[in-house]
Amino acid sequence: MTTLDEGTLPSPHITAWLVPPDEASISKLQSWLQKQHSASPTFQTHLTLLAPLPPGDKMIEVTRRLAKQTTPFMVHPTGVSTGPGYFENVMLKVEKTNGLDDLYEKLRKAFPGVQPSSASAFTPHLSLLYGLKDEEERQSAAKEVMNWSGWKESPWDGQASFLADRIVLIDCGGTTEDWNLIETISFQGTTT
Repeated sequence: MTTLDEGTLPSPHITAWLVPPDEASISKLQSWLQKQHSASPTFQTHLTLLAPLPPGDKMIEVTRRLAKQTTPFMVHPTGVSTGPGYFENVMLKVEKTNGLDDLYEKLRKAFPGVQPSSASAFTPHLSLLYGLKDEEERQSAAKEVMNWSGWKESPWDGQASFLADRIVLIDCGGTTEDWNLIETISFQGTTT
């Protein structure tokens, strides 16, 4: 088996994601960007909340219970970032809002052995590209994000934002081609 740096995760590797709708501008951007950078595998735009979760029916039941208590909230990207890690390559930084922090804290408390172990260690981001080994290519991709023709103005004026209304549980074991949807769980909380 290859290493994490080569894009393979141990199996099972259950992950809780927030996923923008397919019609969201951020999803369209990622689709376009992945066509421009063939070194990146194809994967769904997502914000990882917590991983790896313990596999099994109990994990699904706990996540369903938390989703029932969660009110949909907006996710606001705030800028583009790059990194040398395979899975943190080209991404959008995301504002830590009350809704996002509350959901993260609920998950972290429900699954206490999962890292990161504190809210301060949680650095939310939307992954756009994986596996670009060359820093110059990562920087070029970051500029492409800022100049993408799909933006009417600055992407940070709300165009890249989306309503988070569900948790998606994915088994990310193996390579991106091996990833499997476990369940999509809609938020059912209401505002008071």
